[in-house]
Amino acid sequence: MARTTGLTVCLLLLSCATVSQAGAPAVEHGAHASPSTASQHPASQHSGGPQSPGSAGAADAKSGWSKDEIDTARARCNVLLSGLKAVTTPVDPIRNGECGTPAPVEVISIGSNPQVTFSSPVVMTCELVAGLHNWLRSDVQPAAKEILGSPVVRLDIMSGYSCRNAYGRKKNKLSEHGRVNAVDVGAFLTSSGESVDVLHYWGQTERDIRAQIAASAAASKQQAAKAEAIKREAERVQTALEETRKATVAAKEKPEYRRDMAAPGLRGSIGEHSGTTGNAPAALGLQPSHLGGPKVQAKAEIQATGLSAKKQAFLRRVHAAACKAFGTILGPEANEAHRNHFHIDMAERKHGNYCE
Repeated sequence: MARTTGLTVCLLLLSCATVSQAGAPAVEHGAHASPSTASQHPASQHSGGPQSPGSAGAADAKSGWSKDEIDTARARCNVLLSGLKAVTTPVDPIRNGECGTPAPVEVISIGSNPQVTFSSPVVMTCELVAGLHNWLRSDVQPAAKEILGSPVVRLDIMSGYSCRNAYGRKKNKLSEHGRVNAVDVGAFLTSSGESVDVLHYWGQTERDIRAQIAASAAASKQQAAKAEAIKREAERVQTALEETRKATVAAKEKPEYRRDMAAPGLRGSIGEHSGTTGNAPAALGLQPSHLGGPKVQAKAEIQATGLSAKKQAFLRRVHAAACKAFGTILGPEANEAHRNHFHIDMAERKHGNYCE
């Protein structure tokens, strides 16, 4: 009986040791949050299960990451978020083949006075949280207050973590979305209720302008071809009229013509104006052609007025600032797939940030 009781206790203890800590509460990282508080957070225990002695570096069966990888990533995360005004919740490590990260967090808000929230829950790396925090504080909020008159209070997120390759790459290039290290921002909402969405307020892209120039050139070419055809037709008519005039003059010089004209009732039977040519195009009802087509600017500029112009100016300024703050920033100028959002990620690049 004693042996049975002891075995039962052991089994219970083993079961307790495997309970997941995924239900960790949100942690606010701010100027008043000490690093020690963050390091004591239960998120550091998200190893997915117990590790046997001497197997700290082995891959965990549940998470796919080793305990060392998880602990190192959690420690780095605490350092990155320490001192930032951000409310985050640690979540379990993510691993799906090459996709995932050992220490992701769900972001509730970034900044203070005002806090910037998100249209939907978004999970990301702490590196990306830190990047967004600095961009919002240093670039987005000052631009919003100056241009729009009120700060940004929400980001509309179109996409976060997604295990897939980079846009346009079928293989060999994992997207930063797959590393939980990218977000797609579709719009900014201000405290005054104004929505500044990328699709409607970015304005014309450079490729739009190039397309307009090409269309204008094609239209001009078509008009030139039409004008040339009209010119040739006018020359043909002019030649025909001139030949008719010469034939009439020659006919008047013949004796038969003079005799016939002397006969009663025939005077004026050949029109006196038959040899009058005048202006052939005008006689045909043709008008001069003014070629050239519409003038197209060679560079995208703010074309709207009023509030729309301000929203466009805001989007272009924060996009330019993001080019310096993140590893990659792709917007409407990149391609049609990014016409309606900013792709932002923290990819490490050897030759500087990539911006379009």
